[in-house]
Amino acid sequence: MFKHKAAFSPTASNKLIERLVNEYDITLRRFVRVRTGQFEEDDDVMQEIYVKLSQISDLHKRLSGRMSTVKNYLLQIANHVIIDRARRSASRRASDHISQIEELHFTDLTSPERAYTNKAILERIELALGHLKQEHRQAFLLSRINGMSYREISDQLDVSVSTVEKYISSALREIRKATEGLESANGEIKL
Repeated sequence: MFKHKAAFSPTASNKLIERLVNEYDITLRRFVRVRTGQFEEDDDVMQEIYVKLSQISDLHKRLSGRMSTVKNYLLQIANHVIIDRARRSASRRASDHISQIEELHFTDLTSPERAYTNKAILERIELALGHLKQEHRQAFLLSRINGMSYREISDQLDVSVSTVEKYISSALREIRKATEGLESANGEIKL
């Protein structure tokens, strides 16, 4: 079928692709459906596969003498198309998500109500921290502000890791009580 080594014109290339479509369309569609789990996209994926095939200038040469691997070659192309589509889709979702977050933060963070609420939250946290025992406050600040691990804090304060956990847990309880009923600009308070 593909052993003829005559000069290959675009028309001959189209005929070759047409023969491949006739012979392998069902196999490729089945492969696409199994890999993507979606039946409604198989026409789009198949179109991309055939476009890729038409862009391979030496398709006839690549397939000649490889009758036993033509199917595998086509499945490999199909797999690459599926992966490319998944990447593009993930990239679109990520950029849509980022733009929505940017829009949300811009509008929410600039509103006077949010600024007032955030200021009230910070004031309550500062007040709650002022009422904590010194070691509880210190453990909490070392963890949340300095980013130290519980092990590092335990070494610095010369107490056990479980004691550090108790200190920070106690501090979090007090801060949550103090900020109850308020929410930050993003709808929650993360401590």
